[in-house]
Amino acid sequence: MNRTVLILALLLSLVLLTGSSRRSIMMAKVAVPSVSYLVSEDAEGTGTPSGWTDGSGPDWDYTTTVLEGAQSFKTASAGMSSLISFTAGSERWFYCLFRTANLNDQYAVRLRDGSNFQLAAVRTLADGTVRVYSGTTDFSATAAGFVSANTTYSVWLQYVKGTGANSVARCYVSTTTTLPSVSAEFTTGSETTDCAQLYLQPNQADICIWDHIRVSATSIGSTPP
Repeated sequence: MNRTVLILALLLSLVLLTGSSRRSIMMAKVAVPSVSYLVSEDAEGTGTPSGWTDGSGPDWDYTTTVLEGAQSFKTASAGMSSLISFTAGSERWFYCLFRTANLNDQYAVRLRDGSNFQLAAVRTLADGTVRVYSGTTDFSATAAGFVSANTTYSVWLQYVKGTGANSVARCYVSTTTTLPSVSAEFTTGSETTDCAQLYLQPNQADICIWDHIRVSATSIGSTPP
């Protein structure tokens, strides 16, 4: 549910009366919509954040090549991982900053159902191709050379549950935080379950780094807060 935050805006008006000036200051309440996330994690605390479950000791306090703020989340082997569950729903959006030292067979994100089954995922290949998966086998891909190693990317992933042959997995990848046009999409998937879990795990032993991790029930646009 979106919340409304009330802030105070200062309005200054200059009123001229019969050759003399009178300054009046008035305070007004302005309603500004805020963004409500199911997951919002910036890896700025100490150790594993509340709600996350780690596998094989990933580093939530990584400070060498930080993507944002003072710390980022890092894995350095195929076994390292972390997952978090959230309120299940038929449509979920994901966003993060992502960087990897080796593009070969690395997963930037996997969205799963409550039974740990993969519903949608973003994967890079050695030649710079980006694949978006619907389930575990169906995918659509960019051209080769779309991404490069040791480069920080914004990654968006949208999942929409289907009724048998129309589930959607759609990804957007950019070197900026501005939402680009669709990078790859698969719109005839067979996934019919709600999305309930975010799973971060690479497929190779090289360093992968994440930051500014977000999950929402509604679309995530440019420069998400």
